[in-house]
Amino acid sequence: MTYRTGHPTLRGVISQIERTDNITESPAIENNKRGVRLSKGKGAAGEVIYHIRTRPTTDKRIEWNFAARIAQERALVDKFEKEIDHRCGRKGVGRQLTRSVGAYDKFFNPKLDAGQLIRLEKRAAQVANAGPPPKGLRAEFDENDNLMWVGRLTLSGRSDKLKSEMTNWFKEYFIEQPPDKDSTLAPQFLAESNRADLALSDGVSLLHLRGKERSELEARMLSFVGGDRTAAHNLSALMTQGGIGCAYSTMCRGQGWVTGDPNLPNEDPNANHYTTTVTRGVDGLYHITQTSQRPINVLTINAGNASEENRFLDEQLSKNTSILEFTISHDDLAKGKWGSARVVGTPNGRFELHPKLAAD
Repeated sequence: MTYRTGHPTLRGVISQIERTDNITESPAIENNKRGVRLSKGKGAAGEVIYHIRTRPTTDKRIEWNFAARIAQERALVDKFEKEIDHRCGRKGVGRQLTRSVGAYDKFFNPKLDAGQLIRLEKRAAQVANAGPPPKGLRAEFDENDNLMWVGRLTLSGRSDKLKSEMTNWFKEYFIEQPPDKDSTLAPQFLAESNRADLALSDGVSLLHLRGKERSELEARMLSFVGGDRTAAHNLSALMTQGGIGCAYSTMCRGQGWVTGDPNLPNEDPNANHYTTTVTRGVDGLYHITQTSQRPINVLTINAGNASEENRFLDEQLSKNTSILEFTISHDDLAKGKWGSARVVGTPNGRFELHPKLAAD
């Protein structure tokens, strides 16, 4: 393939792969796993001419001029890396993407074959369209070369912001006096018991609460906390999604963005999935483990500011899985206090976000 005017582009090369003007000739670029080469020459008028080609499959001869081949293969990689940097408006993106398709898998020199060039163009086009990934996440590609932003955000269990969020949560839902006979359990707990996987454990057996009648829920919770109605109410409040919401919000806002999730029906396989298990430990503490997997349809950067920006996501593919564990004593539950509450380990959230891309 010869370019007599202008510079060769990645898109232009892709359009020519496995094409030829004369069907009796082999194409200049074959998808034969051999590195594509770039060389320059001069035309009759002194103009620069670019040649892009692969060594034909039919050429079985030993190629002794290794230095020329390596230089030409490297020249093609370098050129397209610079082009991608320019298209994406960020230096270094080209190297990241050529590396992602295997240009640097060989020890001696970088090179790209025709198949890798096709994958590279698809990836580059998506990155140029979507822009940089949100802070804390990185760009990766699935098995079909589709762009996604992935990462694992973590949070210190001693985070002052998390402590403040959880303190406000406790204040809102904890009670200090025995509840009315008709409201032993927190209303939010009763609402979530029909759609979330809530369970109690004595360390040996596990009792699932989902879908049980209100009377049985009250009886089970009261039995679990030794008959104390205030403790039962406060523990039920801690089994709702408020706790993991505190951790999730703190993690995201620490990166400068927030997310939104679609309102999907419960039977939708991509709907929210929330689990809380409370284990009564030998240490006398209640160990509360919360896990949430939820779809995400939008990510908002600089929320509430003049520079606020929404990045829309594929809600069928984009998801987050978050985990939070904390402990609290029976005495605090019975008194409506939270001084003994402690976060265990490192709250974390795993993100896999698939940006919706505008049509070219």
